[in-house]
Amino acid sequence: MAKPTFRTESDILRLPVPTDRAIVEYWHDRQKGFGVRVARAHSRTRAVKRTYVVRLPEGSAKDKDNLGLVGELTFDAAWDLVREKRAEAKRDGPGTRRKPTVQEAFDAYMAARAFRHAPATVTDYKNKMKRLASLTHGANDVSIADLRVDSLDSTFWEQVHIRIREGYGRVMADAVCRLVKFVYQRLVELGELERNPVIALNKLGISKRGKPKKTAILPADLPEVWTWMHTYAHPAVRDFMRVELFMGLRDAVVQRLRWENVDMVNRTYFLPDDEPGNKSKIDLVVPIPDYLMEHVFVPRYAARVDGMPWVIPSNKREGDPLVSVKGSLTTMCAATGIETSPHDYRRTFGTAAELAVGSLLRVARLMAHNTAASGDEFSVTAGYISTTDEQLREDINKTAAIILKHATQVIEKPETNGHLSMHERNKLKRKAEAIAYRKKRVARNTELLKIRMAKAAAGDPETA
Repeated sequence: MAKPTFRTESDILRLPVPTDRAIVEYWHDRQKGFGVRVARAHSRTRAVKRTYVVRLPEGSAKDKDNLGLVGELTFDAAWDLVREKRAEAKRDGPGTRRKPTVQEAFDAYMAARAFRHAPATVTDYKNKMKRLASLTHGANDVSIADLRVDSLDSTFWEQVHIRIREGYGRVMADAVCRLVKFVYQRLVELGELERNPVIALNKLGISKRGKPKKTAILPADLPEVWTWMHTYAHPAVRDFMRVELFMGLRDAVVQRLRWENVDMVNRTYFLPDDEPGNKSKIDLVVPIPDYLMEHVFVPRYAARVDGMPWVIPSNKREGDPLVSVKGSLTTMCAATGIETSPHDYRRTFGTAAELAVGSLLRVARLMAHNTAASGDEFSVTAGYISTTDEQLREDINKTAAIILKHATQVIEKPETNGHLSMHERNKLKRKAEAIAYRKKRVARNTELLKIRMAKAAAGDPETA
């Protein structure tokens, strides 16, 4: 007996539902490659799922591909998709595989490599991909993420780097291109591409991982930073910076400070082993210095809103925590010429802690480092030394005293007779660069706002 075929959607609804197997395929009796998959009825609801399917020419990347559910996708639209996909496969030629888009290649990379990365790294990679996908290319404004990887060369990625650098800064541009390089390298390793076009940009200093900074805020600059924090910064930004400065916590930890982990009686903060930013991977109880309790935690606890879990809520997004002060640090650089990153405050804390306690092991424990992470002699010795909570609290208060001593000293400008030191000249240069960058960002955001308002006025549903 011949297998049933179909010509219309009504015929599809009358096709036999399998009982002895999970899925059966039926094909159009005239249109080549146009089919339907009918699944066995659901055991509880008895619902039957029917899916349009296309059979691709021999030599394609896949034998068949699903198009959409019958009912959700019209019959005519399904047939149009069949013709489109078969024509695209023929253009690729027999025996060749269709190359993935940038988004598809990234998704495959994450599926294969995500287990090697911490959850925070996975989230960071996905956010960088969203940044790349927001850029469009060509007259039809096609997202870069939807372009095929084999159609993009080194010159294209250099232009992408320039666009991201102008909009979001050099660090973001390097990071995005470095991620794209990883994605391409996997395709090369699998034999799907012959070369990685992003590697060629290394000669231009693009996509290379920069050497890690080891700079802390200089004692001579700390009073200016302190004055700016308490004069111009938003209270949420100021407290975020103070927590980083006086506790030495990583940025990812400060972003997620929650009241449920604050012990207001014993003046400690509980850091779970799975908290992003807790690289020691063990539960930690971190003492809160007296200065920080008095000036940040106690006032914020008294003013907290019921149901708000965050110690430092965002000043822009209601209900969310404050997750970044990088924009504020750029503003500070434009005012003072002092360029800092969130991690510089952690380094400043570590430097002050070494001065205050004079023991690298106790500094490591104050900074939540894993002293058993390596097999060296230091880590072995650390396993035999016990540090009490009282000692840690004494150490962190001594560290806070050192920081306050430098931060609150009077800013004195020595008489130079018109001559500037190298440090002051560098500050002026960084100040000018920060001002220029902020002006460029303001101009770019103004232009984007105008475009969005014009689309809204034209009735664009995406911006209405």
